[in-house]
Amino acid sequence: MPTLILHTNVDLENKDEFIAGLSNVVSEMLGKPLQYVMVGYQQMPMMFGGSSDPCLFAFFSSLGSFDNGGPKNKEFSKVLCEFISPRLSIPADRIYIQFSDPARTHFGWNGSTFG
Repeated sequence: MPTLILHTNVDLENKDEFIAGLSNVVSEMLGKPLQYVMVGYQQMPMMFGGSSDPCLFAFFSSLGSFDNGGPKNKEFSKVLCEFISPRLSIPADRIYIQFSDPARTHFGWNGSTFG
C-alpha cells in the first residue's frame, strides 16, 4: 500500500508519464508489487521560504517500510529527489518529504484494514 502524494506549484504537461515512472521507482525502492503502489500529483499555489519558486511537498506512506531516523529514509529521500528534481526543475533543497508508517489498523483498503 505504498502511497506517495506530491503537492507542487509546478504544472506538468505529461503527468501520466511522470506518475508511471515514479510508481515504478517506488515499487522497486520498497520491493513492493506495482499493483499496490499509489502515486498522486497535485499542482497548486505554494510558497517555500517566502518564495513562489518551484517547490514540492511529498507525503510518503507505507506499512513497515521506513525506519525511525535510520539510513533507509535518507536513501529513499535521495532516490526520490534524484527522480523528481530534474524532471520538474525543482532543486532538491526545495523539496520536503514526510515519511509515514501508519499502524496496520489505521490504513483501510477494500472495505477493511490491513490489520
